Amino acid sequence: GALVQGGKWLSGRPRPDSVTLFPERLYGPTKTGKLLSFPSGHTATSTATGVSLIAAAPVVVVPATIYAVSVGWARMQLGRHYPLD
Repeated sequence: GALVQGGKWLSGRPRPDSVTLFPERLYGPTKTGKLLSFPSGHTATSTATGVSLIAAAPVVVVPATIYAVSVGWARMQLGRHYPLD
């Protein structure tokens, strides 16, 4: 979590729904919520959870992968993140 929050703070990438206020570029260190797109905390957390589940019980590789991918997809569909976030 600390790495993700640090990355958000350092990159300053605008969210897709705020590019009218902030043109697409990296703004550098910031705490403005509209500039905290990269990386996605939700996707990072779901991926870490999925990897932990797979390490503990390899039989859940398919459901854990579907879970992590679904969270990332949902964040893009809601207009909160770009595919590379």
